[in-house]
Amino acid sequence: MEPAAAAALLVGLFLHLLWGHLVDRFARPWQIVLASFIWGGTTWLSAITLAYALFPITRASAGIDDDAYIASTT
Repeated sequence: MEPAAAAALLVGLFLHLLWGHLVDRFARPWQIVLASFIWGGTTWLSAITLAYALFPITRASAGIDDDAYIASTT
């Protein structure tokens, strides 16, 4: 597994507790909208990164939206 993917999994692992709490507390359609905006933001950051050294960091931030989307759709 590449380091950026492993970092994304670790970020998602720790944030699963937060998203799990939000899923129990708020309506699911709003969570999907929020997860979509976060996904777009992290993808956009990865696209505009000029230095290769920053790219793994922006890809690791994809764990935030991956976990948000998974938690809100299950």
